[in-house]
Amino acid sequence: MCPANTIPYLICAITIDEIDGLVLKRDNNAQQSKVDGISVLLSHIEGVKNIPNLIVFGATNRHNMMDETFLRRMQPKVFVGRPSPKILKITTNFSGAAVGALKSSIIVAMDNDPNINDSTLLILADAVAREFNVWFGISILPEIWRLNPLILSSKDQDNYSLALPNLSPTGRILVDCQDRKCLIELKNEPTLEKVLIEQGTSILSLLTRFIHGCSSRNIDTIQVIDINFLIKQNAFDENQIFELLTTTFLECDEYNRSMIIFDIDSLIMLDISDSETAKSKSISNIRLYQYIREKCKTAIVEQKSDKNSVH
Repeated sequence: MCPANTIPYLICAITIDEIDGLVLKRDNNAQQSKVDGISVLLSHIEGVKNIPNLIVFGATNRHNMMDETFLRRMQPKVFVGRPSPKILKITTNFSGAAVGALKSSIIVAMDNDPNINDSTLLILADAVAREFNVWFGISILPEIWRLNPLILSSKDQDNYSLALPNLSPTGRILVDCQDRKCLIELKNEPTLEKVLIEQGTSILSLLTRFIHGCSSRNIDTIQVIDINFLIKQNAFDENQIFELLTTTFLECDEYNRSMIIFDIDSLIMLDISDSETAKSKSISNIRLYQYIREKCKTAIVEQKSDKNSVH
């Protein structure tokens, strides 16, 4: 860092990739060597902060796992979201590396046939999605599209649109599969209630409609939070689950072109008694339920004796 002082007429930059490995949160389980390393790095930053032509960049995908003291010293902080999939809707949730891999695959395919069709494109996107672990719920978006070719053209998708003339939606939608309702929360009006279509409660149908609704919501990234998502991320105990959800919420808060879909049933494990004399229900993961309710500001569990299905 010191040579920057000797060449004041040039802008010097230092880039530290995956900087979270150097400045993990300091807690009771932190190794002393890690704590010492953070202190050394902080002292170096303090020592060069008055050098006007020196810029220090740090890059991380785990913002919430970094030391708070270090984050306060690093100003400003810039969030870089995923690339826009407006050209190819099937690349929703693709990282920059995944989009680059798909581009390379398309170039290779076009060497053999310059006029590749939609089917070939879906096959290429399917392979890239699986290689880069780009899951959309329990599947990948190219596969969902193959199963439902009308995903972006069906006329019955409007129930999930937020393109509402003269109304201002908050962006929160609750699909109640039990009562076959779609509730769209509005900012200054009563919640808008729509009736689900006949096939509106299947998971595939729900996902395709939410994907279709992206065009009216200015959405580029969709994250489905369900039991499969937790399993794929190796989040099994309570602390791992909360760390994963915190990271996901943080990203969606920073990246305002994103949407979270919760499958509440699979997450909170709602149990309803079969007893005729004392019908009751219990939520086996009450802490997780309260966490989701706090973050989403609204969560509904119907007071009914038969099996509920709330999303």
